[in-house]
Amino acid sequence: MTGRADYYEDGGWNTVCYECGRKRKAGTLKRHWQGYYVCPEHWEPRQPQDFVRSVPDDQTPEWVQPMPANVFGQTCTLEGSTAIPELALPGCMIPGNTNYYWEPSPPGWEPYRFCPVGSGKARAGVGAADCATVGLT
Repeated sequence: MTGRADYYEDGGWNTVCYECGRKRKAGTLKRHWQGYYVCPEHWEPRQPQDFVRSVPDDQTPEWVQPMPANVFGQTCTLEGSTAIPELALPGCMIPGNTNYYWEPSPPGWEPYRFCPVGSGKARAGVGAADCATVGLT
C-alpha cells in the first residue's frame, strides 16, 4: 500500500508517528517533550507548570538544645517520715517516729492509721482522737 511518505527524499526515510501510526518522512516529524517523534498535528508543548519551582521553605530553627534529663524529686509524706519498716522513706524518716495507731481492720485493709499533721496537739478543733499528746499545744 502506498501512502503520502512513499517517495524519494534525499537524506530522508520513512517512519511512523508515535501517536497515530501514520507513515511519514522523518524530516516532517517533531520531537515531543516526552522524547518520541510525532506528526505536527499531534505535537504539543510541555505544560509550563512543569517548570515552576517554589521558594525553598527552610523551617529549621536557628539553634536547638537537647532536653534536660528528667529529675525526680522525692516528696516526704506523713507515712514516709515514720520509723515503720517498709513505709519509711530514705531522707524523710525520723528515728523513733511512730505517729500512727493500730486499729483492727478486716483482712485486706491497711492496718495502719496515720495521724494528720497537727493532730498531735491537744487543742480543741485541732487534735484528733488517739493522736493528741497531752501537754502539746
